[in-house]
Order: sequence, then C-alpha cells, then structure tokens
Amino acid sequence: MSSIPMIRQTAGKGAAKAAANRPNPRAGRPRNRGGAGDIRRPGLLTYGSLGAVLLASLFPLYWSFLVGSHDSTALSRGIPLLPGGNFLANAGKVFDSIPFWKAMGNSILVSTVTSASVVIFSTLAGFAFAKLRFRGAKGCWSS
Repeated sequence: MSSIPMIRQTAGKGAAKAAANRPNPRAGRPRNRGGAGDIRRPGLLTYGSLGAVLLASLFPLYWSFLVGSHDSTALSRGIPLLPGGNFLANAGKVFDSIPFWKAMGNSILVSTVTSASVVIFSTLAGFAFAKLRFRGAKGCWSS
C-alpha cells in the first residue's frame, strides 16, 4: 500500500484509486461470500431446461427418419412409434426423383455467396463504427 502515493504522482488519481482497490495478490485468494460475484454451478432447473430444448430440437430429425422409414400404407394406418425397414429404399426413390446434386450445388452456391457478403459488409460496418465519427456516436450508452 505504500506505493499508492508514488502511483498518484506519476499516473494520476484514477490510477492510484484503481491500484488501491485492486486485491493484494500476497494476501491469498479472497473468499466468495455470495452476492453479485457469486460463481455457482448450474442447478437441476438449468440442466432440465437444456435437456428439454435438446429433445425439442432433435424431435424433427427423429420424426423425419421415422416417417422416411415407413411406406405410405403404414403411415395411413396411424402414427408410427418405431422406425420401419424401408429407409434405404425410400431414400433411393427420393434421390432418383429429383436432381439431388444440382439442388445441393445450388444450396452451396447460395450459402457461400450469402456468407461472404455478410462477412464483407460486416467488416466494412465495423470499421466505420470503430474509426469514423458520426452524429449520435456519443449517445447515452457511451461512458
């Protein structure tokens, strides 16, 4: 603590105040007593919520596999609960009925052009926000 006056002389009052508020590394690790800085592991509610979101996200994929593994007569009888044995035959019919590789190429082309344009324009906007002055830059959120 004896170096605070020296910091005040050389770096100013703000640096001295920051140095005075900094914990002493030789004093050991401070005990966490709860409150705003309390670091805890997630509880049962958090893991339960994440599990529910995971199941809700995986259900459409499972449903597509389930419906794709049955023929139309089995689907007309009711809601299937277990996968059927026709998945490979049904997938082969899909690949034969549409130009799959042409559709895949179109999807790759569109996603590549979209991603590249987002990166380019976001870089330009980030540079403008970081380096250029404009009206409203010192708004209510600036410190």
